[in-house]
Amino acid sequence: MRAFIAVLAFSCGLVAQAVGPDVIVGDLTTPDNYGTVGGLSAFAVGTTSCNIGNTILQWQANNPNHPVIGQTLYRLKDGKFEQIGTAWMKHGFYALQDSLCQVCTPHPNGSALGVGCSDPYVASLNGAQNGLGARSEINAANGSFPYPPILNPAITNLASRRLQAPNADLDPALNMGALYFAEAQYITADDAAAGNDNNNASYRRMNIIPVGAGWGITETGPTVRELSALHAWVATDPGVALQNIDIVGDGRFELGVKVTDLGAGMKQLEYALHNLNSDRSASSFTLNFPAGTTTNTIGFHDAGYHSGEPYSGTDWASSSGPGSVGWASLPYSTSVNANALRWGHTYNFRCIASQLPSNITIGLFKPGVPTSVTIGSPVMPVPQWQVNTATASMSIDGATNNGFVGPITVTRIPGTTSTLSVGSSAVGSPWELVVVPELALPTVAVGPQGQILNINIANPASIMLNGGFASVWSAPLWITSLVAPPVALTLSAQFAVITPTGGGLLSLSAANEYLVVPCSGGTQPLTLGDDDSVSVALGFPNHCSVNAVTFYGTSYTTLFVNSNGSVSFIQGTGDFSPTAAAFNSQMPRLAGHWSDLEPNAAGTVTATSSLAGVFKVSFVNVPEWGSGNTKQCTFDIAFDTVAGNCAVQNYGHSGGAWSSDTLVGISPGSAPTSTSVAFSSFLGLGAQNGAATRSIYQLTPGAAPQGFSSITFPSANGAAFLVQ
Repeated sequence: MRAFIAVLAFSCGLVAQAVGPDVIVGDLTTPDNYGTVGGLSAFAVGTTSCNIGNTILQWQANNPNHPVIGQTLYRLKDGKFEQIGTAWMKHGFYALQDSLCQVCTPHPNGSALGVGCSDPYVASLNGAQNGLGARSEINAANGSFPYPPILNPAITNLASRRLQAPNADLDPALNMGALYFAEAQYITADDAAAGNDNNNASYRRMNIIPVGAGWGITETGPTVRELSALHAWVATDPGVALQNIDIVGDGRFELGVKVTDLGAGMKQLEYALHNLNSDRSASSFTLNFPAGTTTNTIGFHDAGYHSGEPYSGTDWASSSGPGSVGWASLPYSTSVNANALRWGHTYNFRCIASQLPSNITIGLFKPGVPTSVTIGSPVMPVPQWQVNTATASMSIDGATNNGFVGPITVTRIPGTTSTLSVGSSAVGSPWELVVVPELALPTVAVGPQGQILNINIANPASIMLNGGFASVWSAPLWITSLVAPPVALTLSAQFAVITPTGGGLLSLSAANEYLVVPCSGGTQPLTLGDDDSVSVALGFPNHCSVNAVTFYGTSYTTLFVNSNGSVSFIQGTGDFSPTAAAFNSQMPRLAGHWSDLEPNAAGTVTATSSLAGVFKVSFVNVPEWGSGNTKQCTFDIAFDTVAGNCAVQNYGHSGGAWSSDTLVGISPGSAPTSTSVAFSSFLGLGAQNGAATRSIYQLTPGAAPQGFSSITFPSANGAAFLVQ
């Protein structure tokens, strides 16, 4: 919650403190999704900053002594890590004194962020269009900018100034297997002056969800602190190398590179150059090759500016000659608004070459010394895992492995059926399928052409399906069913084909792991911050007995647990102000106690599932925000997948009357249904029939909670409810 009052500090552990102020992004929180216009979808991500330094961080409104907050969106697809969206900068105006990252020593007011303290800006603040200023006015190297912002074009639509990305880059049907990452970065002068500005960006993985005619994002997994999103490329693909490039007297670039062996002596080179905080920017990127290198197929990718930023969007021109391949924008002397690689952006450069470059030269855009920097070619990591190829591919239930991260792994409960698919383009070649009753292993052996064996064929229990390379591959695809037995089981397998033109060499598929685990229900502790939301995936591994829940006739395999007392579908929410209008017009939701709660201060939130098919989210002794943990509530939100009901159960309060609004009820959100019915009191027991498909009960501040313990709704609608 954001309010101009002092906040009690709670200990969250100790970490080493930097000298001077040091702002980081401690968490990226629940996004807001605004819809689509002109082929673009718009969103905003909440951010919680932390001052991990040993000096207060200035946070003054109405002058330049405050942070600005940037957001960026990236996509990892087909081994390419590309920026697809960017936003203007949110200007900070007031700092709360919370304790997300460290023990907080609060500043007496919001004009500075105290030592060890954190400050949440929910997505609605970071997406408020009138509060966003141009990136072009920010010097990220020293944290300076004019205030108020100079550039102030008209806000023409819902995407103006906000984080936005093309629908074509988001549509799951057009981006099969793609992963998405949001990055947030704080820029401020006192942090930069202390030399603590290289850790100001953090990232978090996002899932794509439908929002109206366009797309939205919702967070998944933890926030990775103090690393830019480019590090997600390395984290998901250990075949990527990453190198920092610091410019004297300026800022930092980060360079990621992935090399893919294409065979026949050629390699595909994929580079992503990220400008973390260099004000001088980059205007050229040149690969310098050893003599005799063959190169071809040059590619370039950038992310466009928008909403009135003055910079050109013209693609960099490419060139090639003896010993080099390069890309360049117009020089500064020709156009100060040329499409240089400015801070907070990532550009991609790709080509095919017979050798790796000897070194790489990056030309700097703005005048100064040096005019360029030259670095050695990054040392490429050695892959640990084999991937599928056209010559040898294998998968279970269509699962794929991610680069060189690990095997294809599926986990099933007894009685479930899976499909094993094996294929090869090498028709007429001898083949074998080897199975081992153990987990796959990294880099058991590396053969010719870089083929990696990931199962231990020396295990005495290993089985060769054909007894050796006796059979000849005759079909492009072999499919068979696997029925999980009623016992625990661990199997790994790898498919091998003798390469027809490789002189007896083998081509290997990715390793596959098939695990059978008896189901016994599940318990999943949930960690929620203030005004936060987490997604919960149903099914294996955490909730193997409940694969989906039905809500208003729609089956969902993922739901969202919101820190302010509700469970929602399609997307989460951090909204702490319950209103009937919002409840009836936003996402489908069941509210057990929608009010301003603070689960990060006390109490527990847990998701459990039972073999009887009941999925339940339990809030236990979770306090009202700002009450000093004296006012607490307990309740369960339960979905019975067998009976088809959902309920608020075990409802109770302690500590006296609530200070904020509270809403209990069920709603399909913006779905076209009839007007809601309010049950204004819970009188008597038994069925309470309403005339509508939305049922809401709202308590005003200071009202005493009603004496009910549970309310049961049919999950198909809220037209009837049973009060006990």
